[in-house]
Amino acid sequence: MKIILIGGGKVGSSIVNQMVNEGHDIVVIDSKKNIIDQISDNLDVMTLCGNGAEPNILREAGVRDADLVIACTAEDELNALCCTFAKKLGCKNTIARIRSPQYANQIYYFKEDFGLSMTINPELSAAREMFSLLEIPSVLHRDSFDQAGVDIVEIACKKGSFIEGMALMDIPKKFGSSFLICAVKRGDEVIIPNGHFVIQENDRIFICAPVRKIAQILHKIGENTKRCQDVMMIGGGSIAEYLTDALLNANVNVKIIEYDPKRAEELAEKFPGAVIVCDDGTSESVLSAEHLSKMDGAVMLTDRDEESLILSMYASRIGVPTVITKVGHTNFGKLFENDPTIKLVNPQKLCADIIVRYVRAIQNSEGIPIESLRYIAGDRIAAMEFKITDKCSQLEKPLMDIKRRPGVLIASITRDGKVMVPGGRDVLKAGDTAIVVAEAENQILDINDIFE
Repeated sequence: MKIILIGGGKVGSSIVNQMVNEGHDIVVIDSKKNIIDQISDNLDVMTLCGNGAEPNILREAGVRDADLVIACTAEDELNALCCTFAKKLGCKNTIARIRSPQYANQIYYFKEDFGLSMTINPELSAAREMFSLLEIPSVLHRDSFDQAGVDIVEIACKKGSFIEGMALMDIPKKFGSSFLICAVKRGDEVIIPNGHFVIQENDRIFICAPVRKIAQILHKIGENTKRCQDVMMIGGGSIAEYLTDALLNANVNVKIIEYDPKRAEELAEKFPGAVIVCDDGTSESVLSAEHLSKMDGAVMLTDRDEESLILSMYASRIGVPTVITKVGHTNFGKLFENDPTIKLVNPQKLCADIIVRYVRAIQNSEGIPIESLRYIAGDRIAAMEFKITDKCSQLEKPLMDIKRRPGVLIASITRDGKVMVPGGRDVLKAGDTAIVVAEAENQILDINDIFE
């Protein structure tokens, strides 16, 4: 596919990396020459230095023949304008980054007027991710598949865990058959396990289960499922705004430390139910005075990754049980693999995954495209949600009789609102929603791609 991306900052560069890995023909437009030079030096893509809202620049990029234009500059208004012009000039599909809470709630009603196929909001996506992690603190990562009513959660197998030393085939006998361990990360190895696989201490386990039963299942296997009730945020930007709204609606106590007096005043007016402190959240004395050590959740939202990570390590050291950190780079993950209290959330990566899903759906508009796509286990496993139709080549056949490609697992089937862990005698029916887990190197666009 030919894709034009306008805005090569953090969000844009993350999207470009994903699109290049997917094998697409990419043109990047940015008004800053240093950004264009950096992208040209690191990636095999065409670049143009200029304003992506100028029709002449769009024509030079080949907008008439483009399958998709993605506008992800730092300005919401410019992104909407770029998409409007791109659509007028003949582009088939457009995506705009809309990050402002004021616009995000309204833009849905004006999508057609602006010629938008879709909007992305990295800050809102990050806030939702953070909220889900604060709901169940023992979870290291959590991905939701709304249509299927299923979550995939990552936990660490601690020494003495109820499931340590247990073969997967024995788990249903002890804990019931309402969940499936669909992937395991052991050191540098990532495994889609079979029934004979035995769980060991320090394994990172990925559990696929119904959303309504996640907390109950984790409690059964000995994990902490008590929701964070007192949460402190360092930094009061857009993510803090989205997250505060969700936490207050869930009756969670929220305290925000924001350095800028004007922004602190805005937050205080918008959220009278939260405690807003105008001070330096990077100061140890301020954090001590505001009782960080007594919080059961801390969210680091500064503008600098290094600063947020240092604050996270400090919060973990003084005993805060759940620490969530916004980062703009993906290369910090391995530094904190052995500290289950610190969880990293990358807004850019979340949005790149959403766009990959959308692009795959466009590529496969005639088949059964991916409804949702998430990457787990260090991005080495793809978890995909499919809505089954009569275009599926293996309808009504027992799964035990269907030959699947190596490294592929059907983790759940949702039928008439009921989620089941599929066994060998179960079948796929039109109207089902299936979650498929596969090694990320498998290029899967359609449910039929998983069959041999």
